[in-house]
Amino acid sequence: MSSPLPLGPSSALRSAKTVQARKDILNSYYEEGFHYSKSLIGHKSCVNALAFSCGNGQYMASAGDDLIVRLWDLHREDIKVASAFSGARGNIFSLAFSASNKYLYSGGVDCKVFRYTLDEDGAGSDAVWTHHDEDVRAVTAHPYSDDVALSCGEDGRVILYDSRADFSRAQATLQLMSEVTCVQYNPRMDHVFVTSDAAGKVCLRDARMAFGPSSLRSQHGVVHTYATTLQKPSGAHAKPTVSSVVFDADGKASPLLSLTWSYTHFYPTIYGMTDTGPLAICTGKFFPDGNPPPDGERTYCNDATIKACLSHSSSPHVSPLQHGSFGGPDGTYYAAGSDDFRGYVWQIPPLRELQEQRQVLNEAEWRAREIGQVADSAQGDYKARYLPVQLNRPEFQLRGHQSIVNTALAHPHLPLIATAGIESHIMLHSPTPGVPFSQEPLGLTRLDTRRLPHPSRADRDAIRRILIGIVPPTEDEDDFSDQTTINLFDEILRTEGGDDNDGVFDTGLSWMSDDSESDEIEDEGMMSVDEG
Repeated sequence: MSSPLPLGPSSALRSAKTVQARKDILNSYYEEGFHYSKSLIGHKSCVNALAFSCGNGQYMASAGDDLIVRLWDLHREDIKVASAFSGARGNIFSLAFSASNKYLYSGGVDCKVFRYTLDEDGAGSDAVWTHHDEDVRAVTAHPYSDDVALSCGEDGRVILYDSRADFSRAQATLQLMSEVTCVQYNPRMDHVFVTSDAAGKVCLRDARMAFGPSSLRSQHGVVHTYATTLQKPSGAHAKPTVSSVVFDADGKASPLLSLTWSYTHFYPTIYGMTDTGPLAICTGKFFPDGNPPPDGERTYCNDATIKACLSHSSSPHVSPLQHGSFGGPDGTYYAAGSDDFRGYVWQIPPLRELQEQRQVLNEAEWRAREIGQVADSAQGDYKARYLPVQLNRPEFQLRGHQSIVNTALAHPHLPLIATAGIESHIMLHSPTPGVPFSQEPLGLTRLDTRRLPHPSRADRDAIRRILIGIVPPTEDEDDFSDQTTINLFDEILRTEGGDDNDGVFDTGLSWMSDDSESDEIEDEGMMSVDEG
C-alpha cells in the first residue's frame, strides 16, 4: 500500500492540498474495490464484535462466543494478537474503545459491562458493572472522556457510567418500555446519543434530559423520533426490530439504521441527524457491474433474525446481530454484512442531494399513488409519507466468507475493512496486496461465493442434537465448531427465507413506528418504498 502521500488521520496532515490529495487517494481505492484479503486466526467460535481504536486506529479489538477479548496490533509487520482479556461468562456482543484508548469496554450475554485497562498486557478487567438484568446488547464510549460510557440491554435499560460523578443507580438509569437493541454516542456532540429498540423506535436523545434527578429529566431525553414505519397504500404496515445504529465520523450523516424484521428482510437506511424522515436505502438489486444477480445467485439480505452462535459451552444462544460502518473519505461509503456470505459497500451521495431526490407525499398524493397495487392508506392518517432514494448498486462486494457476515467495520483512516460473523476468523480486506501490517502480500480474494446447499436428513438431525446440547467429541474442535455452526445457520437461512428474494421490499411494504401507547414521542411520518 505504498503511496507518496500519507493515509493517516487528516489532523496529522498540514496543508489543505495534502488533505485533499489523501481524500482523492482513498476515494480511488474505494472506487477500485477491495479485492485482496487476509484471514486473522485466533478465535475459537463466532466473532460478534469488532472495534478500531480511536485516533490512528492502530489496534483492533475483537470478541465473540469464545468469551475472550483479543487485541490486534495493526502496526506490527505480521499482525497477531497483542493482548487478550478475560472475565466474560457469556457471549460478547459489543466493544468500544474510550476516547484516548485508555480503556476498552465490552458487554454481552452475562448481563455485565467490563472495563479493561489497555496499558496492562492481558490483564483482567479493572471494573465490572452488574446493573443489567438481561443481555447487554451494546456499549458506547463518550467521545471525549475515558471515564464515561453508556450501555443498553434487553431489560429496556440505558445505563450511564461515569467514574467522575456521584450518580445514584436510579439517576444513571433510563428505563424504556421495550428491549434496547443499540446505543451510540454522537462522535462530535458529547451530550447526544441515539437508541434503537425491539419495537422499531429510533430516538435521538440528550443525556442532560435523560439522566440525573427526576426533576431535571424531560421526555426520556428524546429530541427526535425517526420515521421507521413501513407502509403500503392499503394501510398494511410492518414494525421492524432495529438491530443497530451508527453515526458517521462527523456525527451528521446518520444515524444509519440496519432494520431487521423477523418475517422478511429490509435494508440499511440512511437518515440525517436532524431529519426524521429516511433519505435513502441501500440494496443489492444490482451487482457492482450494473447487472442484476444471475439466476440462482443470492444478493444482499438480512433475513436470519437469529444471529449469534454456539456458545463456549456448546449450547446455543440466539440474538439478532448486525453491525455496519461508515468509511472512506469523509465517511462517504457504508459497509455492511449480508446473509448471502458477502459484505457490501455503497457510496453515499451528499445529504443535500439525497434530500432533494427523496419524495415526501401528503395524504392525497399517497392515496393516489401506485406502489405494487393501487390502494388507500388508513383513514384519518395525516402523517407524511417518505419515498427514500434507492441506492440499488453497491460500489463493491467483500468476499471470502463461507457463512453469514454480521459485521463490516471500515478502518478510520486506512483503506481497510474488517469483516466477521458466523466463522471463527476475521477477514481484513484491502484494495492492494501490500499492507503495512504484513510482510507477505495479501492474497487475491476468491470471487466465487459458497451457495446455500439443499438440506439433508443427516444435517437436520445433527442440528437438532446440537440445539438440545448434544455435541459429539471430535479430534479437531476448531474445525468442527466452524463447520457445525455453518451447518446450523444454513438451516436457519433455509427456514427463515434466506434463499428467497421476495421479501418486504418486493411487496411494497415499508417500516413504521409503534402507534400504541409508549413512553416515546410518536413518529412524525412513515417510510414507503417504490418498487419502480
